[in-house]
Amino acid sequence: MMSIIRKAFVFIIVAAFACLLTTEHGFAQRKPKNPKDTSKKKKKPLFVIVKPTLIPFRKDTVWGYADTNRRLKVKPQFSEAYPLIEGMGRVRKGEKWGFINKSGRLIIPPRYERVNDFKGGLAMVESNSKWGFISKTGKVVVPIVYDFVYDFSGGMAAVGKGGKVGFVNKAGKLVVPTKYDGTSSFNDGLAAVGKIMGDQAKMGFVNKKGQEVIPLKYENVNDFSEGLALVYQGGKWGYINKQGRIVIPMQFELAYDFSEGLAKVNKTGKWGFINKKNREVIPFKYDESSHSYGTFKDGLIRVRLNGREGWIDRRGRELVALKYRDANDFSEELAAVNFNGKWGYVNKVGRLRIPMKYDKAQDFSEGLAAVQYRGKWGFVNHRGKVVIPFKYSKADSFKEGVAKIKFGGKDGFIDRKGKQYF
Repeated sequence: MMSIIRKAFVFIIVAAFACLLTTEHGFAQRKPKNPKDTSKKKKKPLFVIVKPTLIPFRKDTVWGYADTNRRLKVKPQFSEAYPLIEGMGRVRKGEKWGFINKSGRLIIPPRYERVNDFKGGLAMVESNSKWGFISKTGKVVVPIVYDFVYDFSGGMAAVGKGGKVGFVNKAGKLVVPTKYDGTSSFNDGLAAVGKIMGDQAKMGFVNKKGQEVIPLKYENVNDFSEGLALVYQGGKWGYINKQGRIVIPMQFELAYDFSEGLAKVNKTGKWGFINKKNREVIPFKYDESSHSYGTFKDGLIRVRLNGREGWIDRRGRELVALKYRDANDFSEELAAVNFNGKWGYVNKVGRLRIPMKYDKAQDFSEGLAAVQYRGKWGFVNHRGKVVIPFKYSKADSFKEGVAKIKFGGKDGFIDRKGKQYF
């Protein structure tokens, strides 16, 4: 598994291409101190119910699209079809890919070798083994001339050409020349870049003008988060600020980014937490597991001790008992947990909300979670009620009101009511 620390810096290797291809909320508000002020902050909804306009519909081995009443709106004609993301759905005809819009119109005819879903109004596409970006009208925004491209982040996308990497902006302009051997994405206005010098990599940071604002002198770096970035030198990790000044000396064996003012760091094989003044806030006593969970979210973080997992808050108080064999992070205020081989769901104060009886369990998404029972997958709601029966051999989470499933050995899609589109 790729090191949790090295995830931000990506060298140009063939494996990197795989990542390109296709394939909560808060606690109850306090009453206002001023009794005359009757205004209250509205809680954010746990999830938003999305009603799709069109859903991929399979007839035998070809695909079209239907409305939510299963009435065909696009005649089955495609080799593959996917749900609409940002109002656009990927379709394949023969060996070429294109897009339909929410009216069912084939707005971008199948002419690309590979495509990704739209994100932020742009989609990455491949033509003649070169990559670029197009708009929803099919206009080429970033020229299709690069060996590979990555998603936009902070208004910039990493692109590769001739074995080197640089960055383009959303107007398609090459802002950072393709002269680096590796790069990350932009965060806090800066991106990590690196060059191979002899037999070593040297890394630093550039801004959106392409200026090297932090020299390429570190053996490894991570992205900036909350104004600080992890850097590695001499066998240890520390933190620098955006001016390049070392604010927390290199002293840790492993470390994570800062989140909500704290960072999870490792000394002598144990994990603890420090603040931005390098003060120990939560003692070094926790273990690590095979999957990474190194940042706080909504004031909680998952930790592992003596082979069991639970959650602590920013003061180190144990809010969800460290008694679970395995666990997922919280999603929509609930977390899937494994106790002695069976999965259920707990809330943020450790109360069991959905019983431990499932073989496998996924995160909640759009109000539903896929769970496996006696070898078959179905979906439960926040109350634990089975709303879509256990009959699928495979099930993905809901996205844009649709979930992909496998039934009878074939792929298909269902909506939140369990209605099948095949």
